[in-house]
Amino acid sequence: MGTETVVCGGSFYSTGHDGTPSLGELARNVVALYNCCQQQHSIAAHGGILAAPSHQSLAMDISTSLTYHITKTGNILRRLSARKIRDAGLDITPEESVLLNQLWDRDQQSQTELGQWSVKERSTVTRQIDSLVSKGYVERRQRPDDRRSVCIALTDKGKALEARFEHTGIRQLDEDLTRALAGGSGDMLEQLIKVRERALAELQDA
Repeated sequence: MGTETVVCGGSFYSTGHDGTPSLGELARNVVALYNCCQQQHSIAAHGGILAAPSHQSLAMDISTSLTYHITKTGNILRRLSARKIRDAGLDITPEESVLLNQLWDRDQQSQTELGQWSVKERSTVTRQIDSLVSKGYVERRQRPDDRRSVCIALTDKGKALEARFEHTGIRQLDEDLTRALAGGSGDMLEQLIKVRERALAELQDA
């Protein structure tokens, strides 16, 4: 299925042309939307063009605020992913796993390309890549077709990590969440709340 790029607050995320996330896209989209919301809240907090709602209006609208539910769902999914990664004995963070998944899908990408998926500030992506380099999972290389450009490439250790990552159950979680959104009835907010509650139930089940 083809994808299109959507701009949100100067950032990018991927969605299918029919509006239904494909396998593996849902988690990235939730993270992307979550980061968009965080950026928008940051703008408002610093006196930007988005005015912060009053306490009264926030109390009235919070239950129907898509931004709130996306942010809350993103927090829960991150905690759940972190626990699954930790239980599998891996020394990476959920954010680092997003970068690694992109490289497992297509090796040797630029930092800019990787940053579009994680929807993080450039400095944050740099720190995450530095962390993966220090752990021996990736390295910076000159592009074979352009020696002036640098790409991020998997090491043998990074390639081998993919098989261990399969045992975290995160990709199965992606499939379950994709089916939950694709097969459910109701609007996006209702489906997002259902996804969040399922993820929260699994997080609290341990």
